[in-house]
Amino acid sequence: MAKRVAARAVEALPEVRQVTYTQYFGYLPPQASILVEADFVDGVDGRGGTTYDVRVSRASGDWQVDTVTAADPPRALADPSPLVRRVLRNDRIVLPWAGRADVAAGDVDDEVLRSMLALAEEHEIGVSVLISAHPVNVFGTDRRSRHPDGFAYDIGSIDGRLVVDPDAAGLVREVMELATGTGADQVGGPTDLDGGGSQYFSDVTHTDHVHVGFDG
Repeated sequence: MAKRVAARAVEALPEVRQVTYTQYFGYLPPQASILVEADFVDGVDGRGGTTYDVRVSRASGDWQVDTVTAADPPRALADPSPLVRRVLRNDRIVLPWAGRADVAAGDVDDEVLRSMLALAEEHEIGVSVLISAHPVNVFGTDRRSRHPDGFAYDIGSIDGRLVVDPDAAGLVREVMELATGTGADQVGGPTDLDGGGSQYFSDVTHTDHVHVGFDG
């Protein structure tokens, strides 16, 4: 229900043509932070869409929208590195509008870019967020997230199947294990693969995506 309320709030914006994806940034009732990706109507400021951080809260059983904040994507590099070009040209790495801008600006760490390329050798990965729009702190804490500094990415779909789909559990597990093989020390998802160990984790927020983080 929290996601639905957030999606409707974004759909109501005059620049939005359609909402294409929703995901938890953080879910700690009675508050939640919801990622909402959307396409624009005929482009806005030359952009085809963006990602929103929608904050919602629940009172008397109903979720209501508190704030809607759009990503502020950075400007692309005039001469991006070969690694950046490889990621942007890889059709097995499906990037959101804001995430593509993050990569094109050179703000994403090379280790993250290499990890995405490695996973794309095995699967098509739908990246849901890199830097832009992600909360600075891990939701509900004072700990800084790895996303704003370019050391993490989230995967919302694998080979066209949503991570949240229970029938994709085996595929999700495979990708989580592949992610650790790329050097990630922080891999979250619907299942904690090492049962409380230090490398994998799971919680309500990560039931709908795979988080891949690096220590920088």
